[in-house]
Amino acid sequence: VLNLVLKLVPENVKVVLMGDRAYGTPALIEWCQTHKWDYRLRLKGNTKTYKGTTSVPASALPCGAHTNVPITEKGVHTNLGIIHEPGHPEPWIIAM
Repeated sequence: VLNLVLKLVPENVKVVLMGDRAYGTPALIEWCQTHKWDYRLRLKGNTKTYKGTTSVPASALPCGAHTNVPITEKGVHTNLGIIHEPGHPEPWIIAM
């Protein structure tokens, strides 16, 4: 579907794709990066991030900004913003 939408968007228009946890996949992030679309995609807390060969779930990362983070075994890199609101059971993990 995004390839069809891509054909409809004029080249000089800046696009920001927003999506919730079901859509924050490495393939979608990679697609957005390839087509120079910005994105704000909420990730699931169990999304794997990597430091070398060690994986850790995104929900275990400290709150704040994280740059150039490899996610999943595929190794797609993205920036993450993480915030944990008081009273909310899970942190918000946003790929951007």
